[in-house]
Amino acid sequence: MARSEPSTIGAQGIDKAARQEFMWSGVMARLRSSAPHLTPALRRIATYALENPDRLVFQTVTELAATTASSEGSVIRFCQELGFSGLQGFKLALTVDLASSLPTAEAPAVPTNTRELKQRALRDMVAGLEETGRLLDEAAVDLAATRILGARHVDIYGVGASGMTAQYLDLKLMRLGLRSKAYS
Repeated sequence: MARSEPSTIGAQGIDKAARQEFMWSGVMARLRSSAPHLTPALRRIATYALENPDRLVFQTVTELAATTASSEGSVIRFCQELGFSGLQGFKLALTVDLASSLPTAEAPAVPTNTRELKQRALRDMVAGLEETGRLLDEAAVDLAATRILGARHVDIYGVGASGMTAQYLDLKLMRLGLRSKAYS
């Protein structure tokens, strides 16, 4: 019962090469962004993967299930939720992601003045935006935009800090002339 399609909305309608590149890029970033939305059992696995990726790549399904107090089925569902058919594919993508993010030989110096601090903050923001750009599923964005534009009314929900984001989107949609309402 293995799925070969990612469970994201954008998996439909994009070619196989683009889907494979998406699968191999930014596994750790995808884990960080999806962890809050997972069931408790899958969230335990995601938390473990984020905190111990170097250990996870050497574990079997049974060992990972025992370590995270979950079932073998939960481990497989976790991998499928991220778009992999099983643990082997997830571990391979995780290894590629870890290898690409190895630190360089020279550690960055601690900023000693305002100018250095500003430059480092800007560099970190640019790196974050570039990582987001690599992970952005353009097909999913296009599909979401099409559905929003075709809707008679858009309800937007946000809890906690996401409430501000919901209100911001509500404002932007109203400026475009679309009927919307934010709930937080």
